Amino acid sequence: MSSIWQEVTHSLGSFYLSLALLSLIVAWIAAMILKRRFSDGYARLVFFFWAFNIAAPLLGVLATFWIVYYLMTVQYEEALTETSSIDMSEVYSEFPEVQRIFGEASIRQILSSNKAPDDLKMKALVSLAENIRKNEIALIKQTLSDRNDEIRLYSFAIIDKLERTINNTIHTKLDNYRQSKNTKDRAKLAGEIAQLYWEMLYFELADEDLRHFITLEIDHYATEALKEYPESIALNTLMGRCCLMTREYERAEKYFEKLISQYGVGDNSITPYLAELYYIKHDYQHVKQLMHDTDNLRSNQLLNPVIEIWNEKESA
Repeated sequence: MSSIWQEVTHSLGSFYLSLALLSLIVAWIAAMILKRRFSDGYARLVFFFWAFNIAAPLLGVLATFWIVYYLMTVQYEEALTETSSIDMSEVYSEFPEVQRIFGEASIRQILSSNKAPDDLKMKALVSLAENIRKNEIALIKQTLSDRNDEIRLYSFAIIDKLERTINNTIHTKLDNYRQSKNTKDRAKLAGEIAQLYWEMLYFELADEDLRHFITLEIDHYATEALKEYPESIALNTLMGRCCLMTREYERAEKYFEKLISQYGVGDNSITPYLAELYYIKHDYQHVKQLMHDTDNLRSNQLLNPVIEIWNEKESA
């Protein structure tokens, strides 16, 4: 039995030794041929083809010559090194035509129309849900009375998700606020809670009965935060906007004037609200002055027409 095993072992050893030598010869020939086209990596080519032929006896030899033939005959695209002579008009003509995803209609028209296709309305809602702002919430609320059940449910789900997210964040911040013993940490959390409550009003997620309660909460937490951070632009602006909403114009003016005196009249986050306040108080001279001193707001597409109108009135 042992003699048979020795013969088998000797035969296999001779076979693999012969295969290794044959594979090495084939690999060397393949690498020499490819060296005419690929000057670098000669040793790696020899090793690759040798290992390939060892792994696949006979079949590897045939495949090796096919690979060599392909690599020697394949044509590669020439890399452009001189682009100044390219006719760009031909390049532009090959670009695909860009079309509006919602046709020529605006999202507002699509969502408010009874004749708009349901799939287009759903696409518009998905687009709004990706980046929700105050105007988007108003558009989404329009579809709560849509004739299509899926659209109504999806609109409700968007608003409900936003409301739940804000409420859950408020509860988490309130728990941290009550447990914190550090004065600065409590003040910082109070400011964040006030901002979250403001988002409830800003996105019009609160019912009319809750609006008064929320404004009181904003006043309470923002006032506490301002004790520790009296120079905060965000907190003073928040209090000014909240007082403007609750028609406490004298308090609102106090916060806005404080920011203006500290940071200048050109601050984008302050000037529009102060101008609104003066307009409500019929102090049009101050409105004109603000609009005259707000050159940095001209880049704002919403405010620029208003600024132009007031400057025309002033020049007239």
